[in-house]
Amino acid sequence: MELVRLGLLLLALMWACQLVAAWLQMRYYRTVVRRTAGQWTSGFLGASSFKPRLGPGAIAIVVIDNESRVCEALSMSGLSVFARFRKLGDLAGSPLSEFKQRLSTSALKPGVKQALGSAFDVACRTASERQQASTKVAMAD
Repeated sequence: MELVRLGLLLLALMWACQLVAAWLQMRYYRTVVRRTAGQWTSGFLGASSFKPRLGPGAIAIVVIDNESRVCEALSMSGLSVFARFRKLGDLAGSPLSEFKQRLSTSALKPGVKQALGSAFDVACRTASERQQASTKVAMAD
């Protein structure tokens, strides 16, 4: 009976540790997104994730500016709550038309490439929607 209690106690402690670690990871993600959005106030930010059934997932952030260039690309990949975002300098500074090509030829993991591609699409879609909205406002005036 003592062994069962000890097992349940250990299970509860591990679950509590997982909750705390997940909360810290979410806090870190929010901090990075806020910092990135604050740094690039005139651009468009896209964020996306890749979640396989088994194995490490990936989260990506891509920022594009009004001149159709990628300002910054960040990725985070791994199984651990200790994973951190990495700047991908070889993708930053590229024109929008070259981003997908650079991404496909890069040495990144497939999950990171997929997350970056989706984040790029989100940023481009946001930029397009904003430009269409500003065009409609200008036409109404």
